[in-house]
Amino acid sequence: MPLIKPIIDIMIPLENYATINPDATLRQAALSLRQSFFELDGGMRTVAGPRAILVTDEDEKLLGILDFKSFLKNYFPQIGGLG
Repeated sequence: MPLIKPIIDIMIPLENYATINPDATLRQAALSLRQSFFELDGGMRTVAGPRAILVTDEDEKLLGILDFKSFLKNYFPQIGGLG
């Protein structure tokens, strides 16, 4: 039964998320998101990872999360009203 499955069995471990510092550029965030979200499997790209980047300080303390939707709103301001 899916509803009684433990969360630990379906969660994405923190080490699977890409991290970036708060002073990074939007371009750097795009590259990090791409690396996190896509994985090469036999030379083919497959959707694999989380659609978010963890923003951390120099001590790796979590400061925030940049998700794909937020990235798009800032990279393409004309679609900022979506969602």
